[in-house]
Amino acid sequence: MKRKLTLTVNPEITQQAKRLARRRGKSLSGLIEDLLKREAETEFGKQDLPRFSERWGGRMILKTGTDERLAALRRKHGLEPDE
Repeated sequence: MKRKLTLTVNPEITQQAKRLARRRGKSLSGLIEDLLKREAETEFGKQDLPRFSERWGGRMILKTGTDERLAALRRKHGLEPDE
């Protein structure tokens, strides 16, 4: 789920950023998100960013049963041991 963020930026930079976003076919929010993600990956490395299962583990209730697609997703995200 995305979260709103309020930033204070020089108006000249805002206009340049909007032009850059349009040129790349993105929204200004999308451009800023990409830049922040790239900076975080540079600073912390991709391996230090939490995996999906680490972020959401324990927050979802998974069905039980023999659905092969569900079993594959559980194995992929480490939510159950391989059988």
